[in-house]
Amino acid sequence: MKKIIYILFCITLSTFCTPEYNGFCSVPVADLLGGPINSFFSTKSIEKAYLQLPYAEKRGSFVCPRAAQLLFNQPVIIKRQRGKEIEVEAPYLIYSSGKHSHSTYWTLASNITKLTKYNKSYVPLNKEQCFTLKEPVTLEGKTYTAGTQFLSARKQAHKTIVYVYNPKVNRPEKVTIKNSLGITAPKDFKAKKQLFVTLCKEWANQKNGLTPYVFGGLSIGNPLKNNAYTKIKVTFTKRKPSIFFVRENSKKPLLGIDCSRLFTRAAQMSNLPLYATNTTQLKHTLRPLKKNESVENGDLIIWNGHVALISDAKKGLLIEARSYGCGYGKVHEIPYSKQLKDITSTQKLVDAHFAKPRITRLNKDGTKSHFVYDLEILKLSSLGEKL
Repeated sequence: MKKIIYILFCITLSTFCTPEYNGFCSVPVADLLGGPINSFFSTKSIEKAYLQLPYAEKRGSFVCPRAAQLLFNQPVIIKRQRGKEIEVEAPYLIYSSGKHSHSTYWTLASNITKLTKYNKSYVPLNKEQCFTLKEPVTLEGKTYTAGTQFLSARKQAHKTIVYVYNPKVNRPEKVTIKNSLGITAPKDFKAKKQLFVTLCKEWANQKNGLTPYVFGGLSIGNPLKNNAYTKIKVTFTKRKPSIFFVRENSKKPLLGIDCSRLFTRAAQMSNLPLYATNTTQLKHTLRPLKKNESVENGDLIIWNGHVALISDAKKGLLIEARSYGCGYGKVHEIPYSKQLKDITSTQKLVDAHFAKPRITRLNKDGTKSHFVYDLEILKLSSLGEKL
């Protein structure tokens, strides 16, 4: 199994580094779908349908079709265009469906620009030449999220001049960013793990608000000031009407993150080879805790359809992005026991990992959400075993 994972990693890494890329995301954030928008929604306006994508769905309803998000400058392999939509491959964003793994998505064609000899030199295909945002930054009226990478033109004592491609004029423009807004991933694996945990803790404990839950979200924008949201019935799907969660006065596309992609974004910013975007793929990538091992900060707790991070093994704290139906709709850091009834310590968490008892998952108000039968602890350090 370990050999298979290693081969998968090498194939993925080599794909990411090849000159096969022929396009890049030329907007701050682009929603990616698992298929063309009309396979989900019945609407004449493709652009309007993308703007109607909600934050998330109610448990048991038709799932929001957003599968992931691209950030500005991320390269893609353009597969084909159909009308106003385009199919792209992003080998660094892998999700599992049944027994198969995929990295192909659909988005608006206007979100993607073809790589040409005129713009290719300004897209940061080589990470060594990148300036990576640690937090969201607004440049020329556009907000770029944490994790966005720019090609560095010149680094100075307190600022860096970067290239920002302007699709309206089909050329890059030089923009200055403070060095304090950037992040450099360490080369040491232990330091990478620490940065991974630190980023998640910062997003879970925003100073001026909160990081919202967005199904399929892979973006960290400016914190929301309040956690007000509501439910709406969506009647324009080809399936039966569904209940979705929305927030008022939200800019589109929505900026935020969900449970598994929270760790995808933190890992990529920490230069860890974790490309999984759903819980099934996470289980294919990381191995479970063994009986002779101890739990470390950064290990993941996973069960059917959800994943959380062990942020403080001594205090018994976890970090998760949790949806709206349970009363949260945000990224937060809480004790195990507020998520999983009677799991009051890391030792009890370990016991549950091996014994697989029935555990009651709790809502925000302390009532039962549902039962968990398949809790596992996954070792983040298993990524280092195949490097």
